[in-house]
Amino acid sequence: MKQFNHKSTLLAIAMCAMCTNMNAQAWDGTSAECTKGDGSKANPYLIENPQNLAWLAEQVNGGNTFEGKNFKLAADLDMGGNEHTFPMIGKFDKYIDTSNNETVDASFYFKGTFDGAKHVIDNLYVEYINEELGGTGLFACTTNGTEIRNIIIGSNSTVKGGITSGMFIGQMNGGIIEYCENRGHLDANMYSAGIVGVMEGGIVRFCSNSGKIDGATEISGIVGQGAVNGIATYCFVIIQDM
Repeated sequence: MKQFNHKSTLLAIAMCAMCTNMNAQAWDGTSAECTKGDGSKANPYLIENPQNLAWLAEQVNGGNTFEGKNFKLAADLDMGGNEHTFPMIGKFDKYIDTSNNETVDASFYFKGTFDGAKHVIDNLYVEYINEELGGTGLFACTTNGTEIRNIIIGSNSTVKGGITSGMFIGQMNGGIIEYCENRGHLDANMYSAGIVGVMEGGIVRFCSNSGKIDGATEISGIVGQGAVNGIATYCFVIIQDM
């Protein structure tokens, strides 16, 4: 009768874990187009590595909204920490033109669906300090048509901003964020929070924050400042020991 070798089994498990970790390469600051999927709901574009996420940011910041298109994380991502500053997905640039008192929105929005599939984006480092408009986060801003769900930002992540900063969304002008979890550190000034900095429309639901939030005033675990037409529901904050 063969004997079960516990040591050999444990060694094999450890080696498999090492192989998995070795395959999770840290972001090198470059971008690479997604090669799998067609963007449909049934066959979304797959974000398989940090370079794919950087490519998405690059495209949106160049004016591609991906309206109606679908993206899905296919693996945990190591964004390399402060070795490389992530450029954010989108740019917030909405203001009132004082010459005619009209609102100008020159923002770059992602208008598709991003499903994290409960994968972790860790070692994310975002730094964008703008004390006039703000808009700092993994997504700088969102609007109607934007859907973000099932993303976990890991505990080794940092987002640094001035005003209007959130770990996931800086300025929310519409859209939905749901089932997302922040474990990272937000370092900002005001109107900032663990999920959304400023909310002027849209829905935040089933989200949680256990990360550290540093700021001066109007900061929160979920939404820093809520304005008109926004709904935040079924969210919770885990208070860490000081």
